[in-house]
Amino acid sequence: MSERIKLARHKITFEDSDDIEAVALAQLGFSNKYIMENTKLTEHQINYRLTKGKIAEGYKKGIGYRSMWRNGTSRVAQEISDSVLPGLRRSVGRELPKYFTHPTPQVSEKKAA
Repeated sequence: MSERIKLARHKITFEDSDDIEAVALAQLGFSNKYIMENTKLTEHQINYRLTKGKIAEGYKKGIGYRSMWRNGTSRVAQEISDSVLPGLRRSVGRELPKYFTHPTPQVSEKKAA
């Protein structure tokens, strides 16, 4: 009879750089694909860490890091919005009007009666 080797349970404590990176990138709204490309984690490992993280932070079921980013309700989204939005508004106000120039309407002269 072969002996079974007992494997130690891996405990997630968010002290590992990939664990931290996964949550940080998710808080910025990045996809699992992007997180996988920038960490050594698989998709299942990412999902597990995000679930564990949001439970530890007290998020309700159905609320996650990325949905809070999209809704603009997370602390991170608010901080980035406060720091980036003024410059972004200036850029949009400077660039977009160029694409919407309308010809000046021709006014016909009235004939005297």
